[in-house]
Amino acid sequence: MDSESDDEFGLLRQEDIEELDRILSDRSRGNYGAPALHGLLVASVVGPGPIPKNEILQMALTFDHLRAIDFADFPELAWVERKVDDWLTRIERVFREEPRAFTLLVHQPKLNEGDATPDPRAWCQGFLGAMEYRQKEWMPFLESRNSFGILAPILITAEGGKWEMKDVPNPFADLDLTPEQMCGVLQVSILGIDSFWKLYRQDR
Repeated sequence: MDSESDDEFGLLRQEDIEELDRILSDRSRGNYGAPALHGLLVASVVGPGPIPKNEILQMALTFDHLRAIDFADFPELAWVERKVDDWLTRIERVFREEPRAFTLLVHQPKLNEGDATPDPRAWCQGFLGAMEYRQKEWMPFLESRNSFGILAPILITAEGGKWEMKDVPNPFADLDLTPEQMCGVLQVSILGIDSFWKLYRQDR
């Protein structure tokens, strides 16, 4: 993809994504990367309200919400801030102008071996991390009638395909979805969340 086509899908240029992934992985000791950051940023755009950039950086660069960021030894901070701003702008534009063009940024762990099978787990974990961080603001959606069906694909993907709700049946138990198909389901879920909050704000 070139820069313009990336912009249409709400993504950064591939070289910027790779550099962000390297920086985030180094800072979080492998616990956080560019796909998780993309999930977090999408949640900030399609959710109840934007997450302040300093809070985004706190979540992405420290993997610890309670510890203040120490940027004394972080010369790349200004570059990361610019890329976060740029990425948010691109995501906002795609959901404002053409939501169906939105594309998840997912890991492709065996890409060097010629296997392009997508792994959206980290993306979903980043999205849910943003929801958990602002749980009170997300309550109107969580208490709405269709929220479970919309959120279920994100929940089960974040758990690596396991269903953790013992008293609630797994809606995907009888489905044998490929990773590519699950990515399509996840994109539909995000469109549903985006639609809910747009209607909610209009009603308010």
